[in-house]
Amino acid sequence: FLEAREEAEKITNEAEKKAEELLKEAKEEIKEEETRLQKTEDRLIAKESFLDNRQLDLGNEADVLKKEISAAEILQEKLEKK
Repeated sequence: FLEAREEAEKITNEAEKKAEELLKEAKEEIKEEETRLQKTEDRLIAKESFLDNRQLDLGNEADVLKKEISAAEILQEKLEKK
């Protein structure tokens, strides 16, 4: 009976050790994945900021071009009247 008990304790201890190792590995994998996701999120935020700034620049350029077209049309009308 004593041998069976010792064997059961040995098996239980081995199972607990294996479970702890698996848990440690799982936690490390989760941490690595969280780090990877954070880097991806940071890159996406940077790209979004770049695109927002680029959109503003393009909007400003479009306004300038509209004004230049308007000025050219006025000049063309004046030239046609002469």
